[in-house]
Amino acid sequence: MSGGVDSSTTAFKFLENGYNVVGVTMAMGRKCDINAIEDARIVCNKIGIKHYVLDVSNNFIVILFENKLTCYGRNDISKHFPYWEIPFNFSDFFVDDFYLYIHDSSRKELYIFKADEHDFNKPYIISSVESVEKNEETSKIKVVMTYDSPDDYKKFNGKVLFYGTVKEAEKAGYTLTDKLVDSERKAPDKNILKKYKNKHVIIVEDKTTIFVPYNIDYVSVGARYTGKKGVDLSGCSTQLVEILLSK
Repeated sequence: MSGGVDSSTTAFKFLENGYNVVGVTMAMGRKCDINAIEDARIVCNKIGIKHYVLDVSNNFIVILFENKLTCYGRNDISKHFPYWEIPFNFSDFFVDDFYLYIHDSSRKELYIFKADEHDFNKPYIISSVESVEKNEETSKIKVVMTYDSPDDYKKFNGKVLFYGTVKEAEKAGYTLTDKLVDSERKAPDKNILKKYKNKHVIIVEDKTTIFVPYNIDYVSVGARYTGKKGVDLSGCSTQLVEILLSK
């Protein structure tokens, strides 16, 4: 039962003719299922029959196309979309108002399909994806990724990420600044870069929250410490942010 006119009228007619009637709504993992389940429950309560919800979301995949959610059985995928080369032993899939996300944990790949794209054989593929989570309250998708090197990160995001010693950073052409603060918002002395020549520095362009392997001694002005090894860079105004580590 969807709670619509057809299924509701059919249930009422069967009940009116003496049949033992129950209402069953299949939850297929679609965004619209929430409304269908609630509508069907209301109808069942009004006509006096029991209502059950059958969760079949693990046996179906949701396709978001032209801003409409369509549900297909996994066995029907090759028939409807024979050009897909996606291994359907995926771990999770999510939908929001514009995208379909399919995560294959065995390959650590995330396939993203846009709602208004008619060419489904060209998904946007993200590699090195460890996990994908959806916040049901905000509908935001959280993607956790790993990279083999800072160069891989830069290649994917198009933003600077350097990790090495201060000496290596200067050799690579980076101009470091002493406009830094510690966790108590105190500035270091002017010779800080000389003292830290052989210690590690992270230079990053992306203003996000970062967790590092060693304690953070100093960071660019505007950053907010979230712990000994974590810092929120969203408040930094410089193009590149420096993070000086204890080792």
